[in-house]
Amino acid sequence: MNALPPTQPTTKSGIDAGLAFHQPMLASPDPQAMLPSERIAATMGDRNLTPKQFGALGEQYAAAWLEEHGWTTLSRNWHTRYGELDIVMLNPEYTVVFVEVKSRRSMHYGYPQEAITRRNSTISGKPPAIGYLTGVIGCRIRRSVSMSSPSCFGWAGRSCITLKMSSCPRPPKKNSHVAKHIVKGVDMAIGSTLSVGLIGLKAFIVQVQAFISPGLPYFSIIGLPDASLSEARERVKSACQATGFGWPQTRVTVNMSPAAMPKRGSSHDLAIAASVLCAAGAIGHDCLEDTIVLGEVNLDGSVLPIHGLLPIMLHAEERGVRKMIVPHRNLDEASMVDGLDVVGVRHVGELIELMGGDATYTIPDTPVTDETTTDQSPTSHPNDCGDMNEVLGQEHAKWALQVAAAGGHNLIMTGPPGSGKTMLASRMPGIMCPLNEAEQLEVASIRSLCGILPQYGITDMPPFEAPHHTASTAALVGGGSGIAVPGAITRAHRGILFLDEAPEFSARALQTLREPLESGYVALSRSKGSTYYPASFQLIMAANPCPCGYYYGTGERCACREKDRIRYFSRLSGPILDRVDIQMAVPPVSRIAAQSEPIGESSAGIQARVIRARQVAKDRFRQYGWVCNAQASGKWLHANTSLKAMELVNRALSNHQLTLRGADRAMRLSWTLADLAGRVSPTEQDVHQGIEMRTRMT
Repeated sequence: MNALPPTQPTTKSGIDAGLAFHQPMLASPDPQAMLPSERIAATMGDRNLTPKQFGALGEQYAAAWLEEHGWTTLSRNWHTRYGELDIVMLNPEYTVVFVEVKSRRSMHYGYPQEAITRRNSTISGKPPAIGYLTGVIGCRIRRSVSMSSPSCFGWAGRSCITLKMSSCPRPPKKNSHVAKHIVKGVDMAIGSTLSVGLIGLKAFIVQVQAFISPGLPYFSIIGLPDASLSEARERVKSACQATGFGWPQTRVTVNMSPAAMPKRGSSHDLAIAASVLCAAGAIGHDCLEDTIVLGEVNLDGSVLPIHGLLPIMLHAEERGVRKMIVPHRNLDEASMVDGLDVVGVRHVGELIELMGGDATYTIPDTPVTDETTTDQSPTSHPNDCGDMNEVLGQEHAKWALQVAAAGGHNLIMTGPPGSGKTMLASRMPGIMCPLNEAEQLEVASIRSLCGILPQYGITDMPPFEAPHHTASTAALVGGGSGIAVPGAITRAHRGILFLDEAPEFSARALQTLREPLESGYVALSRSKGSTYYPASFQLIMAANPCPCGYYYGTGERCACREKDRIRYFSRLSGPILDRVDIQMAVPPVSRIAAQSEPIGESSAGIQARVIRARQVAKDRFRQYGWVCNAQASGKWLHANTSLKAMELVNRALSNHQLTLRGADRAMRLSWTLADLAGRVSPTEQDVHQGIEMRTRMT
């Protein structure tokens, strides 16, 4: 059966020769041997088909024939605001082709080419109708081609196909966001970059995607943003316009995934701006796919510093992300982590130029004032804790502090006003073991999250926190709405938490210290999730013996009633005192030494003995992962303490002088005393002294 000649010449400009439609001939009467297009063509020969059914089969025939020649169907009946496209396909050269199909079974209604009106041939050619899809892959409309398909099996039917072609400069990467959207045939432009969110000190990668779609002008951010992040819409819009960028007058949607994780803070502003600029074509689409972008933006486009950069960078290093763009004023903090390619920007326009785009902007000439560097310490330098030889007398109290530093023990000092309790406690960090590298980064990450890292820097000095006695529970252990923020006990991690005038603290605030003292962390549950902060600290407390402070010695200067004294000190409950290893009296100083007399031992000399004792304990507990005697378990203590020493502990237990927890703490004290004295294990004298140090002296 001869093929019917096309009624109009076929135009092949820009189309592979293999695309030209041919007469499909029935090579075999066996339906199983037919190609899909041949089976559809045979079905189209049914004279009982309605025009609608015939047209649908014509579309199927066109799609099947092109698929047999290596094309891929992306979408069928794709609806746009200008009309409907019959088929969207991808040819072997990765060119997106918009196919319009018209079918005719006879010449009574004219040739199929005549059925493709001017409107039909321009629906797929309108730039707004495909601008978003072609914008994603960086191409534009090149040409349209009309071809006719002859009939099969002699029936007088013809189909005309109009191809609207868009050239692609290169095939999209496998599994890239471009390829995914092409395959789905979605009418959208998407820009993508990375950011990092924080829940406590736990960091997680956030993928920020911006989607520009047709619709009324609207800007929305989705993915569980908090109030400050929702307000980024106005900041980002104004900052982008400050670079000369014309904000899209359509719908802009920014998604932050994973959507189930809450996002908070303004550190995502710059990433949101970058994703919108990518989607709009102001910067390249693939430039920031593997780059973490952080920073808060101002209305004039300037980039402001953020909190928590150090834990973010440590997480990025762990995840293998090497490229980061951060605020210029955070570069000093960023330099603390090696191995990352970090670039600082001062303005959104600098980000556009960095990615190869064009921007018009002016960096505001404002003084560099950073609220994160506000001095919050009463001392001139936070790491200057003073020297022990500045404290006159109190040799017994200095020795108790040395024991506490060597073993990691908690301590309370009671004594009258002016006896030197606060001076002794404030010099405690100077005699403690310096922090190792991992502990330094841990402490610095907490300070970065709190915004006080520029004040301290990375140092081996253990932190020292001394909250006021009016501090609330939230200020002490952490709190806040949504996601809880760190409190004083977290800032004191790996260091000292000093409670001066301890009985003046509220009973509720003091009771919240019980769990962190045992576990070494604090769990804070709020409406948007639970947060875990490290809180492995040494507790040092100072207290007066009574409200007036003079109930010492004979007590003749005290003007308090007995019930007032009992009520005052009873604010320190039994469970709290039971977790304090050393309870030491600090009497008033009765004599000031002359200048010619030798002063007391310096902090450096005491620290040297503390370091030696700590090293002995660390070597002893190496297989268990403990670093000091305060971390030793009761099971280990019971198995390694001599029987004679244990007999003293059991006697104190039977006399109700110690609780079971207190007995373990007394044994830990005895091991610290043995380490300071250079003994392999504690003697009976060490155990006896450890039990005595557990009894509060007034």
